[in-house]
Amino acid sequence: MASPKIFTVLLSGLLISGAALADQADDGALQQRLVGSWVLPPDAETDALRIPSRQVFNRDGTTQLYLYTTPECRSPAAAAIEGRWSIENSVLTTQITAVSDSRLIPVGEVQKVVIVALEDDKVVFHADDKLFVREKSETCFPPDAHRT
Repeated sequence: MASPKIFTVLLSGLLISGAALADQADDGALQQRLVGSWVLPPDAETDALRIPSRQVFNRDGTTQLYLYTTPECRSPAAAAIEGRWSIENSVLTTQITAVSDSRLIPVGEVQKVVIVALEDDKVVFHADDKLFVREKSETCFPPDAHRT
């Protein structure tokens, strides 16, 4: 059973902190750029919560987080979580609307994260004095993947 803290990091629903988006981009532009599938990048520093996962942000304001049993994120997912997302003042807010396993996180919970930077293929979130990086990709990278 995943604790809410573990899920919080996976969903990028990290506790809001005082970090601000570097260039204070407008929220509409951030929403457009966040649409897509995001995973832990190859060559990421050791992440204690390196659970194979992929999160999809849809244009209609819905999101799905898929947890997998293998690092390559092969189907089927071991668990799935659905929610609604929005961005206001560079803060990503996600409300959980459905879970495949009720032990993961309660339906209705609201998670918030500060977006520190958002590029076409990389997003950086800040929480608990740490930065969490996710990369845009339709598939996960195996733990031993490296940039060439």
